[in-house]
Amino acid sequence: MKKVILYEVYDNDPIHESKIQKDLYELIGHQNFRIIPVSRSGDKFTVFAFLRLNEVTQLTEIFKKYNMLISSHDVTREVIKGEMPSSEYQKEFDFVVYRKVLEEFREMNTNVDDVLDIISESGIYHLDDIHKKILENF
Repeated sequence: MKKVILYEVYDNDPIHESKIQKDLYELIGHQNFRIIPVSRSGDKFTVFAFLRLNEVTQLTEIFKKYNMLISSHDVTREVIKGEMPSSEYQKEFDFVVYRKVLEEFREMNTNVDDVLDIISESGIYHLDDIHKKILENF
């Protein structure tokens, strides 16, 4: 996984639900836990998607195909820095599976340069356990 995209999407029409599920399965298989709904407001959902580079465009196209897409934002940098998920979405990542996806993404995609950038921008006291682990293993 290389990207984290924060999507805002409309709730899909139940008529299309099985088609959407089929398209998602064809894209990411049984790894649907990489698409994490974090909030709902009326007929809108906010979703974190932990994706490989080649999956970003394809997932966006699925949302467009069913007229679901409202917006999408690449939040990879914020996730690596430990700024995302923000407190607004944090409770969803209390679920073990979702927390594991988040932590594994950060461990696999954060490098020493990222950690040094955090120190340079915010100071050493803003490092979390994952950042410290990366420095220790350098």
